[in-house]
Formats: sequence, C-alpha cells, structure tokens
Amino acid sequence: MIRWITTLTLLLTPALAFAGGDGFEPKVFWFFVVDCIVLFGAMAYFVRPKLAQHFKERSEAVARDLNEAKTLKEEAEALLEDYEAKMARMEQETNEILERFKSDGEQEKARIIAEAQAESQRLRKEAEFRISQEAKKAKEELREEAAVLAVDLARKALEERLDAKTKDRLFEEAVGKLKDIRPEQVIQS
Repeated sequence: MIRWITTLTLLLTPALAFAGGDGFEPKVFWFFVVDCIVLFGAMAYFVRPKLAQHFKERSEAVARDLNEAKTLKEEAEALLEDYEAKMARMEQETNEILERFKSDGEQEKARIIAEAQAESQRLRKEAEFRISQEAKKAKEELREEAAVLAVDLARKALEERLDAKTKDRLFEEAVGKLKDIRPEQVIQS
C-alpha cells in the first residue's frame, strides 16, 4: 500500500509544477523530465527485482500447479482405470454368481422333483400294500362269516330233516374230524 502511495505522489508532482499557470518555463520542464527519470529509475531499481522475483515465483507456482495437476490427472486416470476394471470384474462376478444360483436352483429343482416322485412311488406302493392287506383281511372275514353262516344254515337244515339219533351220530363224527384238523390247515388264504 505504501508503494502505491509513493508511486502516485511521484507521478503527481510534475502536475503540481504545471499548476502554477505562468506558461512554459524551461526550469520547470527540466525538473519534470528529471523527476520522471528519477521516478522511472527508482521504480526500475526498486520494483524490477521484486517484479522479476514475483513473475519468477508466479511462473514456478504455475509450473508446480501444472505438474501437480498433471500428476493428479494421471492418478485420477489410473484410479478410473482401476475402478473400471473393478466394475468389470464385479459385473463378471455378478454374472457368475447369478449363473451359479441358476444352476444350483435347477439342480435343487431336479432333486426336489426326484424326491417327490420317489415319495409318490413309495406312497403308491404303501397304499397298494394296505389295499391288498385290507382285501385279504376282508376275504378272511368274509370266509369266516360264510363258514359261520354255512354252518348255521347246515345246522338248521339238518335239524329240520334229522331225528335226534342221527343228530347225535353226525355231531360225534364232526367233533372227531375237528380234532384231527391242525391249526395250519385252518389258516389258509
């Protein structure tokens, strides 16, 4: 700030000399010329080294900034390439994971279908076995019922047709035959 005030004062000093208004005076003119030479000389002497230093520092700062910007740009480009490569790998891994999930899903689906078919066959066989067992049981019960019914009918028919003596004889013969029957003969299908 002081430099600007000093510079402005030195520049305005010749204007004050002409403000007197008496016309051209060689003494004042030469004072003005010397004043300008001293002013520009002083400026050249004091300001030029600092100005040169300033421009040199500014040039170096700009060069540093450019180098730093170039380095940052290269780092950013490398980082961008790295992220793009990572993104490509992540996309590839994502696709691989999706394919693996699809494959695992298809395998699981096939396994579940196979288990369901096996379970269905097992249940069908079990149902068929139960049905056959129930049919055998029903046949046995029907035979037993038929045998009891046949015996009852035969007994009633015999009671109507036979006298007491014949009844006793037939009863004794039947009891004798029953004594001869073994249990294996009774349990036949």
